[in-house]
Amino acid sequence: MDGIFRNTQQALSVAYLVMAEPAREKMAFRLALIRIIESIGTLNRRQAAFLDYLYGQKEGTVNFEGLSPLEIRGQCSMITAAVAHHTKKAEQAAIWIRHARDHDKKVAVIWMARQLRAKLNITSTDAIRYLVAEQSLPQKERDPEKTFKYISEQTGVPVRTLERAAVTIRKHLRQLENSAVDKLTPMFVRDGVVASEEEQRYEVDQSI
Repeated sequence: MDGIFRNTQQALSVAYLVMAEPAREKMAFRLALIRIIESIGTLNRRQAAFLDYLYGQKEGTVNFEGLSPLEIRGQCSMITAAVAHHTKKAEQAAIWIRHARDHDKKVAVIWMARQLRAKLNITSTDAIRYLVAEQSLPQKERDPEKTFKYISEQTGVPVRTLERAAVTIRKHLRQLENSAVDKLTPMFVRDGVVASEEEQRYEVDQSI
């Protein structure tokens, strides 16, 4: 049976997006789910079928573990709870920095900046927080205004110092996130949340 998501990273991304949406009446939540799923990009067969279902195209069989939109919110709550209960604090912080929104992201950035300060040749707490928040994201998703020059102007830290620190921060956050994913993936595959490696290979073969 197909997993709901292609991989653990996608499951985390969608789960935190869904949980950032307030609980609301069925129609509004359906529209929010459409926006979230559309943002994924390439969908597997189950995601595409469920998106058709949300659009109102009910031809054929929709195989999405029998989940209604509100039940999907419950599934996403289980995903975020797994992060809280099955990863170390630093790993959870790395996940929150990458995928969470608003308050949780801010709390994680502040905590991580405090942890990293001893590793970096930077005394400005604000500079480290800027770097942690931005360097956790793929380059194309970073705020184009938060350049090293901008951070330097705001904090007084030389650009070259910021560039060197950014490399350390990226490596540290990537290691923590990868460690968390390694712990979560077997659980998510077991519970049908994420496709197994065999299912992922089948999806690739079918697309060729």
